[in-house]
Amino acid sequence: MRIAILLLSIALAVGANFAAWWLPNRPVAVEGSKVEPPRSVSFSPYRRGQSPLTASYATPAEIESDMKLLAAYGVKSLRTYTSLEGIEIVPRLAGAMGLKVTHSAWLSSRPLANAQEITALQDAANRYPDTIDRVIVGNEVLLRNDLKIDELITFIRRVKSSIKQPVSYADVWEKWIETPELADEVDFITIHILPYWENEPIGIDRIRKHILDVYNLVKARFPNKPILIGETGWPTDGRMRADARPGLVERVRFEAIFRQLAQENGFDYNVIEAFDQPWKSLLEGTIGESWGVFDADRVPKFKAGEPVSA
Repeated sequence: MRIAILLLSIALAVGANFAAWWLPNRPVAVEGSKVEPPRSVSFSPYRRGQSPLTASYATPAEIESDMKLLAAYGVKSLRTYTSLEGIEIVPRLAGAMGLKVTHSAWLSSRPLANAQEITALQDAANRYPDTIDRVIVGNEVLLRNDLKIDELITFIRRVKSSIKQPVSYADVWEKWIETPELADEVDFITIHILPYWENEPIGIDRIRKHILDVYNLVKARFPNKPILIGETGWPTDGRMRADARPGLVERVRFEAIFRQLAQENGFDYNVIEAFDQPWKSLLEGTIGESWGVFDADRVPKFKAGEPVSA
């Protein structure tokens, strides 16, 4: 009798433990997730063991393989962050694959590197005008305090005077509000809307209003400038920030909500990012490496329209 009671107790404990694990992690059907792949994604082809911090870059074969994967997935455009570091081949390969490129120069506090980036961006834009449809001069330079605004404007003017494509600069949306004079120098405004990373984090249940509020604020401030949402997305792993919970289900919910907003409001946007970036964990922890549509091994994290498990 005691043995039967003991076995029953064990069975109940196992069942309760399984239920406690399975219930919150069971596959969830996310409303609105049966959508097309992102039109444009941020493209950084670093793989495990590679990093710009150690000057270990993807090989041409790896870059080509990644681009073919994204094209087959349905992506139509790539946003780069540098015109060097092996990315020089991207515009040429993109043309053959029917992809467009929003090409960029990575600016920092290093004068020589900046000069090389600007030259490479100018050369690429003039060599591949049918593939590179717009360019971005610098990414979050003001946020990082790498350059003063006058220095940044000098680089923007240099590029604008030498190419035919529209020119922009990319930063978090607050920097555009803080430095409105910058808008006079660009052809379009590139803002980053990342609710998870806001100073006051925004959870999934509140992102719809937040995204619309931010977009409409920038649009009202600069009514004569086209707006590109240059980065938006949601991390699939890492720590919580207030009610902003990372996770795969949350990522799918974010994309479903955002794409509906984009369709309703005509957003021009780019999703961050194509692939998880393990090297970013050194700068931002687990969160930094987990924004990809694909994981670091090039496996898609979810399929449109299918239930998703955390």
